[in-house]
Amino acid sequence: MTIQRALALAALAVALATPEVAQAIPAFARTYGVPCSTCHVAITRRNEFGDAFRKAGYRWPGTAEADRRARRTPDIEMKGIGLVTGALPGWLPLSLSGTLSGAYTNEQGIDDAVVLGSPSFNLLFGGTLGQHVSFFGTWAGKGSPNELYLHFGRIFERPEINLRLGLFEQTTTLAKNNEAVLTKFIIGTGSINGHVVATGRVGAELNGQLFDRTFYALGVVQNAGVGSNVDAYYHLSQKFGGITLDGEEPDIDLDEPSVLDDVILTVAQWGYIGVVEDGAGVDQTLVRRLGLEARFDLYRFSLWSGAMFGLDQDVPLNIPARSITWFAEASFAVFPWLIGMYAYQIQDAASFEREIQRHDIGTLIVLPENIRARAKFGFIDDGVKNEVAELQLLFGI
Repeated sequence: MTIQRALALAALAVALATPEVAQAIPAFARTYGVPCSTCHVAITRRNEFGDAFRKAGYRWPGTAEADRRARRTPDIEMKGIGLVTGALPGWLPLSLSGTLSGAYTNEQGIDDAVVLGSPSFNLLFGGTLGQHVSFFGTWAGKGSPNELYLHFGRIFERPEINLRLGLFEQTTTLAKNNEAVLTKFIIGTGSINGHVVATGRVGAELNGQLFDRTFYALGVVQNAGVGSNVDAYYHLSQKFGGITLDGEEPDIDLDEPSVLDDVILTVAQWGYIGVVEDGAGVDQTLVRRLGLEARFDLYRFSLWSGAMFGLDQDVPLNIPARSITWFAEASFAVFPWLIGMYAYQIQDAASFEREIQRHDIGTLIVLPENIRARAKFGFIDDGVKNEVAELQLLFGI
């Protein structure tokens, strides 16, 4: 087996063993006495209420009084959309998630076509400190945490003013890392020059709700840890239809129902600028990204799509590195616990003389509320046998 193929197989094994970062946890379900399906279509993908819950700093959307009324502390039985139920204890603001995966590839020359990923676990914790302060964090058990930050919500009792401080994933793309449940979206990953648009970075972010359906974020973060270059970014999104960011249901004329009553559309625009250094602290790449995205939901059908335009610059050589990345993902819930999905992604990095086209098709099955199974088949459209079939089991307790 060649060195290149050995590295490819090793990369596949590492990918299977990498935990998926979760950003809403069973501890929140226990705090509020609700099932996971209150905030999730299937863990770890949030529904529209879960999106409002996250944007409110992991508190019940609306006023502080609404959050106080919603809180409960007894043990709950996680009933919802799962095939069966699961019981979770109702104390400690801690949760544990884990994954177990296996894959098969038909790539020629690989001795081990079947790879079993090692079980991986992730510690998650989140809760509140008084009326306006929340905390959230994730840790894979080694190295530094993935996220660890404080959220100061409704400063001066204004939903327009919230502040995040610490180590957090930046609010840029709508396709958050943990919501890429079928496959990782290359729109947010580092397939061009290693720079990841949204990952855990130390910094500060000002965000908030404008009116009922507009959300903004402005932030500065250090690109690669304390002492590194400072990057800046922004996000602006508008929601049409569905519940408001306060968690309020829209007014519907019951005498004259319309299909438009069930349409939910969110559009977003974001930008990111920063500098990537090498190990010696020398500037290597000026990163400039611009994104346009949309999410559309109607009944059981959902469509996510977005584009990222890159105009990076190789600093030592003073050479521009232009790229366009686009993705679209369609899903349909055959049953609330059975979701079929298809994703198409393309990245044209002209400066690198490279084009990537990727297809993924799969199924999500919600077992108990806090356990998700995924079967997936994916391949890159390059005329080479490199198809991969994968099974994964993810749980949160």
